[in-house]
Amino acid sequence: MRFTFQHLLRSMIVTAALGLLCTIPALAVEKGEVAYVGGTLDLPSGTLGTFDLASPLVLGFRPGAKNSGTAAEVEISYTKVNQYHYYSEVAHHIGVLPAAAVSLVRHRERKHFFSITYTDAESHSQVATFEIPKHEPATLLSIFRARAPQACNVVGPGLEVQGCQR
Repeated sequence: MRFTFQHLLRSMIVTAALGLLCTIPALAVEKGEVAYVGGTLDLPSGTLGTFDLASPLVLGFRPGAKNSGTAAEVEISYTKVNQYHYYSEVAHHIGVLPAAAVSLVRHRERKHFFSITYTDAESHSQVATFEIPKHEPATLLSIFRARAPQACNVVGPGLEVQGCQR
């Protein structure tokens, strides 16, 4: 069998694609770490930090050391939370055939998000969406059910609303 430039190029592309698939998990948030994805807060998108869950009155978002000069701490009062929503999405959309091939070898990676709608101290409506580690949703949902019972929990693909003790 004679190798041509096309064979070499094809094998290089396949090797690069497999290498990329192996490094994708490194892009996810780590245990204990959260990332501000977007919303109405005065924070740059992608700001890494941690949730401070110790206080029974407020949820604190503390930016990490890398963001200390560019991002301020945020505190969200549980009594001011109107709605919260947990959802997950496939991390990388790669098409039907590549997705089928990848799923034969490993599970498709999912990103996990937690969105909070609340009213701030100046009575402005705010929204904050955070990427969270995959083992964090159950903890956050339990905390919000206990500390923000008045808030609506938006659930499922049909966005069914649960809770709402208003």
